Amino acid sequence: RVAPSEVALALRPLQGISIRNQLAGTVRRLEVHARATLVEIDVGVPIVAELSHRSVRELGIGEGLEIVCLVKSQALRVAQPS
Repeated sequence: RVAPSEVALALRPLQGISIRNQLAGTVRRLEVHARATLVEIDVGVPIVAELSHRSVRELGIGEGLEIVCLVKSQALRVAQPS
């Protein structure tokens, strides 16, 4: 699992960056809150990114958009079986 605040989004894969986990996916849902927007991305499993409203607007993020999730290795947490 990854905390939404630990996920950045890009419109295409990036080179020359230290973040190695770049997961291509499709935006499935946006949930607008007072301070931020939660963006759910399907990368085979759902990942949620927390973005500012400005970032969502400037990147043109909407349902169906192909996007790349950027996640630092330190942010990854292995889910424990319940």
